Amino acid sequence: MPRIILAPLWHFLVLPLLIGTVACTKWQVQSASPQQLISERRPKKIRVTRTDHTQAVLTRPSVVNDSVYGILDESHARLDKAGSQVSRHGAREAIALGDVDEVAIRKTEPIGTSLLVASVLAAGYFAIALGNLER
Repeated sequence: MPRIILAPLWHFLVLPLLIGTVACTKWQVQSASPQQLISERRPKKIRVTRTDHTQAVLTRPSVVNDSVYGILDESHARLDKAGSQVSRHGAREAIALGDVDEVAIRKTEPIGTSLLVASVLAAGYFAIALGNLER
């Protein structure tokens, strides 16, 4: 009998777990140079902080000569209230290595992910227990 109750709840348990493992990430600044980081780790996406404190998120980064190249990812950026900022999302961006202050990559946050997974599982077990009590 619990199998009948569990079947509809299965989707509610698995989907948040999958989303949680992807969503619990944070930017972690790396001590390696951009050249070393990109050649050794081959990240899909990096966040470059320039010496003037502006930031750019680049997908498919590469280093050619004295610049970091990549496709600008502005999906996280917000337009100002007037809406006058022109989006450059998807444009090829080049940043001179001399203008790079720090480089960060996305890292999984194990504590946040663990807490999310545990809370979703607890809620699922609670729902199953409530369903069994009514019978």
